[in-house]
Amino acid sequence: MARQTTPILLFDSDCVLCSRWVRFILTWERSPEIRFVAAQSVAGQAFLAEHGLPLSDWTTNYFLEPGPDGPVLHEKSGAALAVLWRMRAPVRWLAALGLIPRPARDWLYDRVARNRYAWFGRLDRCALPPPEVRARFL
Repeated sequence: MARQTTPILLFDSDCVLCSRWVRFILTWERSPEIRFVAAQSVAGQAFLAEHGLPLSDWTTNYFLEPGPDGPVLHEKSGAALAVLWRMRAPVRWLAALGLIPRPARDWLYDRVARNRYAWFGRLDRCALPPPEVRARFL
């Protein structure tokens, strides 16, 4: 496998909340480097398989970023915090939520993830990204 040089966010493209999270990232990121992959896509399924992750449970966002000793995979609240560190201020300041112990953060993450379709809705078709960022979607 080639050395990973860009961060990748895997997300549930059927989820309204997850799709809005992607749009939020596109608006607030410091530099346009994060690549996106829908969990339901061929590339998303390959990503999940390559990392030994469940192929049909899309309740977790995964964020894979380059690290000094190889790629680092973040999940759940850790993925959200790793993404927040790449945002511009004042959004970046939300990364201070990392001071909350991980079990508490992940407990809340799991509650939202489990109810995301009921609370935020489900897309009946995949939303196409704007042409200017389309190349960042795998």
